[in-house]
Amino acid sequence: MAGHQLCPEGSGAYFTCLDAGLARGGRTRADLDVCQGAEINIVPDEDRLAGVVAGRKKELAFSLGGMGSGSTNFYNNAYSRQGWAEVAAQVRERWQGGDRDGAAALVTDEMVLATTLIGTEDMVRDRLKVWQDSGVDTIRLYPAGDTIEARLDNLGRGIDLVRALDRG
Repeated sequence: MAGHQLCPEGSGAYFTCLDAGLARGGRTRADLDVCQGAEINIVPDEDRLAGVVAGRKKELAFSLGGMGSGSTNFYNNAYSRQGWAEVAAQVRERWQGGDRDGAAALVTDEMVLATTLIGTEDMVRDRLKVWQDSGVDTIRLYPAGDTIEARLDNLGRGIDLVRALDRG
């Protein structure tokens, strides 16, 4: 199982259906590798975090408003199932109406931070623990950065955090 929009606090929307299907086949989630992928961007402080989150809001607004067909948008549906239905609908409406900045302004910090590994090292460590506790077995890291060195640094730091969590 894989997904880019899993928010552990809203994972019941996924796991309830998954568990029911598995039970019909005589299996459990233990028979699967629950794999979650997310952007990782470890920032040095809260000031840098604000800029990174603002940039990610624009990308998320595009996903919520401009992806998919006229009738189906996987990203919008995924965020809606996890508790952001009203905001997701408003973002889509604004985006499709041509108000891209207005759509991005509706995306909340929580929507970005709950579904990514963006934050200070402590924040990312805490999110990884929440993901582990929710039933995620494998993390797929998508390292952010403007240069290959920055991306490799984010990837290496993320691997170190995952390894420390596994040892803990």
